[in-house]
This record gives sequence, structure tokens and C-alpha cells, in this order.
Amino acid sequence: MQENKIKKSIGETNILRGILCIFVLIIHTTANPSIELQPLSISSILFSIANTATKLAVLGFIFISGLTLAYSYKERKINNIYFIKSDL
Repeated sequence: MQENKIKKSIGETNILRGILCIFVLIIHTTANPSIELQPLSISSILFSIANTATKLAVLGFIFISGLTLAYSYKERKINNIYFIKSDL
């Protein structure tokens, strides 16, 4: 029998990507109102809190990219020159 060489994906990363996508949407939708509203108004403060609280979404995407890349190369021998050339 032939071995199935397709790796299973890490299911939790898809859930985390979905959450982070929602956070990025929150960042983009709250950016303008938090600047254009009157300073120190309740609305401005709430938009600023929502915008600041979701800023880690970008770092989360970078982390997931590194995690999935490391997972995909886990059992392979890596030729550094080929790896660099293939990603350029």
C-alpha cells in the first residue's frame, strides 16, 4: 500500500485565522471614527479601545505563518539554497 503523504493541517490555526480576520476588520472599521470623533467623548474612547485591543491581530498572522511553515517542513531535509530560491 502506498503511504498517504498529505499532512493534516492544524485545525486550530483555521479557527485562529478566522478570529484574527474579524480583528483586522475591527481595526479597519474603527480607525477613522476614533480619529474623527470629538476627543474624550465616550464614542471616541470606545472606538480607540476597540482599535487598540485588536492590534495584536497582525502579530498573530505572522505567528501562524511561521507555525504553518515550520510544520510543513518538519520532516523534510531542507536545502537552504533551494529554499531561499524557491521563496523569492
